[in-house]
Amino acid sequence: MAIAVLAEVGDRITLKSRSGNKKDMVALLDVVALAEDLPEQGLLRGQVGSVVEALAPETFLIEFSDDRGRTYAMLPLKACQLIVLHFEAAGLQLASV
Repeated sequence: MAIAVLAEVGDRITLKSRSGNKKDMVALLDVVALAEDLPEQGLLRGQVGSVVEALAPETFLIEFSDDRGRTYAMLPLKACQLIVLHFEAAGLQLASV
């Protein structure tokens, strides 16, 4: 398990792994997916939420909402329970045809 530190960068607070690996970072307003089922909260692995608050160096408040923006769950989760979703290809270029 990676050791992490909380750092403020501009107006963003991020969780950075000491390895410096960017894919290990969780930041405010990131879109994340659950890495595990949370049956007691009625949440399944893969459900998507947003980081709305950094509570501690490895703990974030995650909001889960439906397609209409209605919140159906909001709970603190550890960074190790989250997968940060990326919407852009990292360093890849499309080949022209």
